[in-house]
Amino acid sequence: MARRLAPEELRVVCDPRTLLFASTAELPPLDGMIGQDRAVSSTTFGVGMHQAGYNLFVLGPSRTGKTSAMKRVLARAAEPEPVPPDYCYVHNFEDPYRPVALELPAGRGRALRQAMEQLAGECRTRVPRAFEGEEFERRKSEILEQLARGH
Repeated sequence: MARRLAPEELRVVCDPRTLLFASTAELPPLDGMIGQDRAVSSTTFGVGMHQAGYNLFVLGPSRTGKTSAMKRVLARAAEPEPVPPDYCYVHNFEDPYRPVALELPAGRGRALRQAMEQLAGECRTRVPRAFEGEEFERRKSEILEQLARGH
C-alpha cells in the first residue's frame, strides 16, 4: 500500500568512508552501458555488418553516455582492421558540382591539405608580384605594340 514519504526518506546517503577508492578517477572505465544489453547487442551486430548500405543510428536522451559507449565499441571493432586510406575531395574544374575523390595512403590527407594551404598562401603573395615588375611591364608593352600593329 502507498504511503506518504518524509523529505529525509527521499534520498539515500552514502558514507564515503565505505568506498574502496578516494576518487572516481581511480576506477577503471565502464565497459558497456548499464541496463542497455539490447543496445550493445544491436551495436555489436551492426558493426559486424561488412556490406555496403548498413548503418547505425543511435538515439536516446542527451548526456547518457551514448557517444562514449559507441566510440568504445567502434574503437574495439577497428583495432584488428587495417588502417583505411584517406579520401580527399578536390575541385573538379570540368564539373564544379562533382568534386574528384583522391584516395591517399592513410595519414597523407592531412599532409596534402597542409601543402595546398601553403601553396594557396604563396600564390596570394607571389602572383600579384608577378604583375608588378619591370619585366612584366616590358612584355605588356611589347604585346600591346604588336596588337596595335595588327600582328
